[in-house]
Amino acid sequence: NLHIGQRVTSCYMVWHGIVFALDLVRKEHTSGRRDSVGVFLYCQGLEPDDHIWIRYSLKTLGHDHALQCSDFKMMQLNFQKGNGSRDFFACSWNDFLNSYFDDNDQLRFK
Repeated sequence: NLHIGQRVTSCYMVWHGIVFALDLVRKEHTSGRRDSVGVFLYCQGLEPDDHIWIRYSLKTLGHDHALQCSDFKMMQLNFQKGNGSRDFFACSWNDFLNSYFDDNDQLRFK
């Protein structure tokens, strides 16, 4: 179980020498009445001061949650600043843990 502000990496992918990581982050919701589940994409390259511009989409398998970037987003190559959604699942952390995992206790993205 994560504390507010902590993140855990759910998967990695390597493309042209750049490592991408998809992180789940437990965030304090802007209303302050509940916490939320953020999903962020991070990347790291050989030169951490550099950046790339990418356009991406993210969807959960078996659920109707998606993030579609219609414009290119700048990504720092240092795993420090990610792009994503602070409240991807529109529910609390506990509701997320109790509702979104399959029979094998996994949540898959594509």
